[in-house]
Amino acid sequence: MNHTKAIKLGMLVTTLFLASSLSIPSYAEENLHRHEWSAENRAEHFQKHLDELHSKLNLNSAQETAWQTYTHKIAPTNQDQRGDWEAISKLPAPERLDKMIAIKSEHLQRLEAHAAALKEFYATLGPEQKTIFDLATQRPWKGGSKDKEHQREHKRN
Repeated sequence: MNHTKAIKLGMLVTTLFLASSLSIPSYAEENLHRHEWSAENRAEHFQKHLDELHSKLNLNSAQETAWQTYTHKIAPTNQDQRGDWEAISKLPAPERLDKMIAIKSEHLQRLEAHAAALKEFYATLGPEQKTIFDLATQRPWKGGSKDKEHQREHKRN
């Protein structure tokens, strides 16, 4: 082995040793706290959105009762619905995947209940109110200009 190859090999071994000794966080650890804002402020943000929508809809007394039922059914729970990702990230891959499927199944059940409540309330609205409701409940597409507008609006508020 010539001198240049020996130096390159030594540098490679040193680099690999240093890289393996560093504490490199896993993807799960890096993303563990990315939803903290929404978890901490979810109820406040949710109520503000509902109040704004309620004032825009100008509901009559019959619709008001349907609104109260709807908002009660879709209210967020205090339960952390995302799961304990720190504990999940430590599970073996098959168990981790099973746990993630269970969490997604629970999420789907909540989403289906939300859809049923929404359809029940939506049926009480007039055509103009449905248009207002549709626009107010549209989610911006992630990464698009609407998402940036949505983020700017929430930074102002």
